Amino acid sequence: MALLTGFVRNVHELYIARFLLGLAEAGYYPGVVLYLTYWFRHRERAHAIAVVLVGIPVTSIFGGPISGMILDHIHWFGLSSWRWLLVLEALPSVTCGVLAYFVLPERPAVATFLTPEEKTWIQEELAQEREKTIGEHQITMPGTFLSPRVWHLGLIQFTALIGTYSLSSWMPQVVKALSSHYSNTVVVGWS
Repeated sequence: MALLTGFVRNVHELYIARFLLGLAEAGYYPGVVLYLTYWFRHRERAHAIAVVLVGIPVTSIFGGPISGMILDHIHWFGLSSWRWLLVLEALPSVTCGVLAYFVLPERPAVATFLTPEEKTWIQEELAQEREKTIGEHQITMPGTFLSPRVWHLGLIQFTALIGTYSLSSWMPQVVKALSSHYSNTVVVGWS
């Protein structure tokens, strides 16, 4: 969807593309966490999720300067640099998404890189944890939405994301407002 956003022709198409991108992104992180539950026990899962989340600042560190350079220097085939930014930065995601579908096994039972003993061990460990968790925490879907803890954690996440997105979205504009001498490479890449 981000790649297709680079080819919008009017504001209505932009709104539709951004909405569809939001829908696509909404399931990505929960899907990653669900996938990790198929492979890691509770005590290792937090570490695995942390490794995934470290990718966010790492992509910002490397992606910012690359974005700025694209905005300053890429104007191919009559397309604006902001369009090329969306297209070029979407290509690695699309490539990795296709590769992941073919390379990542769905569950340990079908992983060709595990021995039969390893497959059995991880499946038994995860099954024991699942049984223990179900026995300890019985909660229904309506119970989830009525839980004060869920609302508290949701509010924390909401406020953290508001701050994060506000800062990351508007910081380049703030830096650009300080001086018109800054190029996009400096403004977008280093702010």
